[in-house]
Amino acid sequence: MSAIDQLEKELEDLRSRFSQAFQVLDGFSQLQTHFEQLTQTQQELEQSLSQAKNSLEDASAPSELQEQYTELESQFEAKYAQLQSDILDLRHSFEATTYDLQEQLHHDRNQLKQLEQTASPAPGADTNKLDWLENSMQDLSNLIYADRSALQHLDRRLNHVKRVTDIITIVGASGFFVMTIIMVVTR
Repeated sequence: MSAIDQLEKELEDLRSRFSQAFQVLDGFSQLQTHFEQLTQTQQELEQSLSQAKNSLEDASAPSELQEQYTELESQFEAKYAQLQSDILDLRHSFEATTYDLQEQLHHDRNQLKQLEQTASPAPGADTNKLDWLENSMQDLSNLIYADRSALQHLDRRLNHVKRVTDIITIVGASGFFVMTIIMVVTR
């Protein structure tokens, strides 16, 4: 082998090594790009984690939520008890008034009957007055019945509101329980 062949072979070896070196450098360049992407992803994850921590810190603690829920529940119970008391007072007042009106109606009817029995046949004007009084008493009786019906309807509505609030209370407590579990698990 001559010196030129030897030089060509060495040049070919150097070209091959340079080619391999460039491939390795190219691989390092790709690695660097991957590392930059990983660094960016890591920064995004750290930023998201930081935001999540801040959100959790800003959120009310479970004990605060429980206190708010308990306070709202006690306020509702107090208002419900007051409403029940007012309705009970109204019912007693209504029943007392109804009783008084029925007594008055009974008394007026008895007086009418006595007048009819003791009086001679009355002229047309007195008969009209008696008819008017009789109709008025019937209207009063109808009003008493209507008021009783309205009071019963109000009582049914109040019981419905109580059932709905009981359901809301159960749902709220369940939601609070789930929120507490989520907060405990994420910490």
